[in-house]
Amino acid sequence: MTNKSWHTAIDPKVRGTWNLHEALMKKGSDLEFFLMTSSITGSVGTATESNYCAGNYFLDLFARYRRNLGLRAASIGLGMISEVGYLHENPDIEALLLRRGIQALNEEEMLQVIDTALSSTSMLPHAYDELAMSHFLTGLEPLGFQELRKRGFEVANATISDPRAAILTAALQRQAITAPAQRDGSLPSDVAAAMEDGDDLADAILMHIMKKLGNLVLLPVEQIVATKPLMEYGMDSMIAAEFRTWFYQEFKVDIPFLELLGKTVTLKSLAGTTLADITSRRNV
Repeated sequence: MTNKSWHTAIDPKVRGTWNLHEALMKKGSDLEFFLMTSSITGSVGTATESNYCAGNYFLDLFARYRRNLGLRAASIGLGMISEVGYLHENPDIEALLLRRGIQALNEEEMLQVIDTALSSTSMLPHAYDELAMSHFLTGLEPLGFQELRKRGFEVANATISDPRAAILTAALQRQAITAPAQRDGSLPSDVAAAMEDGDDLADAILMHIMKKLGNLVLLPVEQIVATKPLMEYGMDSMIAAEFRTWFYQEFKVDIPFLELLGKTVTLKSLAGTTLADITSRRNV
């Protein structure tokens, strides 16, 4: 990233906010609220957008700074806003963010969050963080994760494994919705069970990877057709990279990246490749 690109994104937030703060300080205004709209990226980060993330993180910290001075301030770290604007016009981007566990708010819900922030005028300190009321973060609500998983989607989000998200992780565990960990070197439990029970191993493998593709493209498994080319499900480089990594973790089968992006590869062909690999390993 060039120096110009960095400052183009960060300067309006930093200089604009600071100038407004200074002007109000000189005027001596007793404000009822000082509200800044930030982004969830200030808390969880986004690859290739460090300037945007830093600008939003500045707003979050500036709210704490004003609170520490005894002044009104709040920053709202917004996640996705659905049904309007950019995401409404780009549903593929919304699907990508949903797969990463970022929950969406619609316009009405966003206005409710703003209303809550404006109504929270208390300057009393929180028990665990005296400046906690300076920051309202949306998009990582445990109930949102729970609802998405009820719909059959396996949410993968690096934020959950971050030590800073310990409270969020504990909430998910209490709800008993966290998926069981997969042991290294073992087959997925449903595939292993099919092998032990003498069921059709090919069908078990196919169903397992159908569920994963459904999670990736946000489709119920009933709508996944095993003989349909992956490209028709919107398979792109980002989804392919995640799918390939998952394949190796689950089956220890290395699927070539370009094969996943091919025009003819299907879930049935991938299941056949996986079955052949597992069978050959068992016969060694």
